[in-house]
Amino acid sequence: MSAALLLACLVSKVISIIQVPINHIYMWSDSTIALAWIKTPHEKLKTYVSNRVKTINTLCPNFDCRHVNSAGNPADLISRGTSATNLVNNSLWFHGPTFIKSEISLPVDTIELNNNEFLNEVKTSCASVLICNSSNDFIIDSLNLSNSFTKLCRIVSYIFRFIHNSKNPTERKKGKLNASKIKEDSNFMVKKAQLYALSKEIKGLSNGLDIKQSKIKNLVPFLDEDNILRVGGRLQKTRLTQDEKHPKLLPAKHRLTKIIMEFFTKDPHDYTALTPGHFLIGRPITSIAEPQLIEKSDNYLSRWQKITKLLQQVWKNWKRDYLNNLRNKWQFDKNNVSPNDMVILKDSDLPPYKWRLGRIQEIIKGSDGYVKVVIVRVSNGIVKRGISQICLLPMQVYTSVIL
Repeated sequence: MSAALLLACLVSKVISIIQVPINHIYMWSDSTIALAWIKTPHEKLKTYVSNRVKTINTLCPNFDCRHVNSAGNPADLISRGTSATNLVNNSLWFHGPTFIKSEISLPVDTIELNNNEFLNEVKTSCASVLICNSSNDFIIDSLNLSNSFTKLCRIVSYIFRFIHNSKNPTERKKGKLNASKIKEDSNFMVKKAQLYALSKEIKGLSNGLDIKQSKIKNLVPFLDEDNILRVGGRLQKTRLTQDEKHPKLLPAKHRLTKIIMEFFTKDPHDYTALTPGHFLIGRPITSIAEPQLIEKSDNYLSRWQKITKLLQQVWKNWKRDYLNNLRNKWQFDKNNVSPNDMVILKDSDLPPYKWRLGRIQEIIKGSDGYVKVVIVRVSNGIVKRGISQICLLPMQVYTSVIL
């Protein structure tokens, strides 16, 4: 590379001195690696080679750099050694190779650019791929424009108006927004929020499928005429409004849910936090915890304590007979018990480890097709029990193979 740089400096100096018009200049080198570097953009080469290639291209722009083999290179006569007698009579030393006398006979370049020595001076290029996950849903993006639900609804309505006016320039909408349009666009935002977290449930209900494995199964969800997911239940026969009977479902951690909750609880004079007491008795529980009087005899209780005991008994029965039925496991059908199943009979007068073991002989079903009563054979006879008074033992059949 240093020899090529020296050649470029000499050629540039000679051209500036002789002051003769020159049509074309050829520079010859026996190094294919150096020629490959010269023909490579200097930005792709490492620092040492890059600086010299840049200097060569600056001194000799548009010059034709060609390769000469060892047989046609006069410099190899000296570098490889020869006698003075041979040198005096050597035409190559005094006149150069014969092909430089005629432009037609110049050899064609066949420089291999995949040589390892050449590649060692080429910079390693690293391609970086950036993946940008952008949302094309302007409804999701618009939720960050405001913290006010009212203002947000108006923004979305104006966006829809802009889209309509862009598509229909001859039927442009103008003037103030009406309440029905704002409500329609707010429902559209609710549907987008529901699709964000409840897409599987919406797809299942749209196709008439049962969503047994859904976390909102106990809410009896359904889709209304606008395809908005709402809470079902027993209030459908009441004379309440649609939103009161069947509230819209929203994902708890969605941005829209937070905005709506802040909108309806923004009263500066309301300092009361929502507690479980509001759902149970309609107000916060501020009284001191009452002593448990259920297990005490009425003979030792005052009238106030007897009333308190009755109230505690009602709460106990409510939690045992109703509240427990709201658990998710009661939302799915279970297999009926069948004859020959092994069961344990509950007995409130005995500890569980003394409950009797029995085998079902007969089952009695109700009008809904489920077993209500069973007849059980125990060690000392036959008894009849309700389905809630027995505990079904797990049965598993093991098959052994004798080899």
